Amino acid sequence: PPTGTTTSGGIAMESLPFGDGAFHAVVSQFGFEYGDVPKVAAEIARVLAPGGHVGLMVHRGDGPILEHNLARRAAIDWVLGEQQLGAILRQALDAPNGGPNIAAQVSGAIGLLGARRFGKDSPAWEIPEALRRAVLMGAPAGRDAILATIAEIEARAANEVGRIASLERACSVA
Repeated sequence: PPTGTTTSGGIAMESLPFGDGAFHAVVSQFGFEYGDVPKVAAEIARVLAPGGHVGLMVHRGDGPILEHNLARRAAIDWVLGEQQLGAILRQALDAPNGGPNIAAQVSGAIGLLGARRFGKDSPAWEIPEALRRAVLMGAPAGRDAILATIAEIEARAANEVGRIASLERACSVA
């Protein structure tokens, strides 16, 4: 922040710990639309001095941030939902003629398909490539280590899908 500026985190926008009319300006960058908008607006009005200014930067439903993130979600859904890559890798590891090398080959093939369909910079390539590497590099540590890494990658992807859903809700509010 600029010199002389104090920041505070972890404060609910709906219940600001400041007195009435305490500020000449209130700004929010990608926060306003994530709160209870009527309550946040009332709090802004309460803490804003007469004649003060409000600046809001909000996510828009027609903006490039949402568009980019919806494309990411589609790629994640394709690779982990439609293609079921995590489940397929677990099966490949345990198959009679399977193992880490077979699982890595399967992941690599799904990654190539994902890159062709969604682009090389998409999660449809990133996730299979991360899983391919996890299988190969985890092989010396054993099956349980590989399975734990697969689960972690799936959990992080699910977290991203949740974050994108939150962004989508915020855009609909904004």
